[in-house]
Amino acid sequence: MRRVPFLALGLLVVLGVLWAPSASAAKVPPPPPPKICADAACAGTTPNGARVEAVMAQSQEIKERRRATPPPPDSGPATWVEIDERIVPACSGNTRLTDDALCAAFFACPEPTFRWFVWHEVTTYTRDENGEITKDVEPFRNIGTYCLGADDPGVPDYGRAISLATRGFRDLPFPRAAIEVAPAPTSLVNVATAFYAGGEQTFSQTVTPVPGVSVTVTARPVSWQWTWGDGSPKKTFDTPGVPRRPVVAHTYSEARDYTASVEVAWKGSFSLRGQTYDIPTPAYITSPPVTVQVREARTELVDR
Repeated sequence: MRRVPFLALGLLVVLGVLWAPSASAAKVPPPPPPKICADAACAGTTPNGARVEAVMAQSQEIKERRRATPPPPDSGPATWVEIDERIVPACSGNTRLTDDALCAAFFACPEPTFRWFVWHEVTTYTRDENGEITKDVEPFRNIGTYCLGADDPGVPDYGRAISLATRGFRDLPFPRAAIEVAPAPTSLVNVATAFYAGGEQTFSQTVTPVPGVSVTVTARPVSWQWTWGDGSPKKTFDTPGVPRRPVVAHTYSEARDYTASVEVAWKGSFSLRGQTYDIPTPAYITSPPVTVQVREARTELVDR
């Protein structure tokens, strides 16, 4: 690379200072360019075949490097490095200048992080004994994929919005099912008691987790897990039940009062930049409990 005199300093990120009397910086061979992980088939791996855990370790490494930001010395021979960084979703079709594509691989990192391509332009500065500064510029290249979240430097605003929206998904004000029981107010021992959890309503809310970036979150209930209150195993249904019909039902074997409840799993998605994407982890919302009165049936003889 050709050395060019340069006196004014001003790139984006100072990553370190290497004290060296030498007028040139050590060159590190660049890694091979990453392959593209574009769909769900390789969503659990990095572009070079490593598991997500390896990406997380690599992500921690880049965070540690970002924290090491000593300024260059005021005088004397020295060598230091500055990096210009671009971050885009790790999806086929994206480059350091285009970030329109999202894909399954982008959502493969542990919540609330997402997988990003990180592009670096590395500039090495050298100051000699006379105070003259020269620089070597290594052009932008993709250095790999990283699991990064809303708190990581360099993540674009829309990426921070996605991270914060998915992180806060479980805290949204989902409606809580009002349980209906039949027969009511009293059911009978050894007779199926029907339960109903209020229908399959949907939920939608627009949030603005980052100023200027709005995300519309939509959710629908997908399963209902019932706790009957008599110590029997919980049971999950794919329907909320039907009023006064034993579609969702449980039979109690003893006459007493029971406390029943239902936990509803809400599956969510979000819309951003004209596209809709699934939120990987459902929100689980428990209904207010209801008391089920169970009594013995009695037979009486009546004289006519």
